[in-house]
Amino acid sequence: MKCIFSLLTLLFIGMSVIGQQIEKDEIVRTIEVTGSAEMNVDPDIIKFTIVIQEYWEEEFQPNKEYKDYKTKVPISGIENQLLNTLYEIGFEKEDIVLKELGNYWRHHGKEFLIRKEIEINIDHFDQMQVIANKIDPKGIQGMRISEVNHTEIGKYRNQIKKEALLAAREKAGYLTESIGEELGRIITIQEISDASFPTRQRSETYSNMMLKSAGQDQQQVENFRKLELRYEIRAVFEIKE
Repeated sequence: MKCIFSLLTLLFIGMSVIGQQIEKDEIVRTIEVTGSAEMNVDPDIIKFTIVIQEYWEEEFQPNKEYKDYKTKVPISGIENQLLNTLYEIGFEKEDIVLKELGNYWRHHGKEFLIRKEIEINIDHFDQMQVIANKIDPKGIQGMRISEVNHTEIGKYRNQIKKEALLAAREKAGYLTESIGEELGRIITIQEISDASFPTRQRSETYSNMMLKSAGQDQQQVENFRKLELRYEIRAVFEIKE
């Protein structure tokens, strides 16, 4: 009998503790908000890619058809001419990197035409137009901005994450104050997105415009002068009793 009484006592105590916990959880009032922050950063890493490809001299002669194409200009000649022009502009050997090498079969083809990608580290966007104005367009298959970034991009991302969290707290604060309540401690933090646009996809849109006349499509150039960083965070805060 004594054992049964002790068991009932323990069960009662256990249920009492659970009941207190449930009651405690039920009285915690919260507010959930989303905070965001944006930042524009001037890039200090700009990579500009030029694609060169073998061609036939007859392509650029008047009244010539494909059957007349006989004199192929080798990739070595196109590459040397391009490199010399870049050196004249002021680029150093360490600024220029060979990226890719491949073959291209054109028109049912007489033979393969060799293609190369040459990547150039440039200091500012104006150099792209200087390059486009100086190089011989023959043998140039295309040009593009292949990368835009910053050496301290991680620092800027961390900074904007903090700003997004502070924005969430500020929003939660004025919302609770608007109904006469007081904001309490933070309960949860959830990362929603880490959207940054320093690099490739947007650059490709601009790639084939480079051989157009100087001063044309300047708005497209302006669009790449900044790294656009945006961050969103969701946070849950307690509403004080």
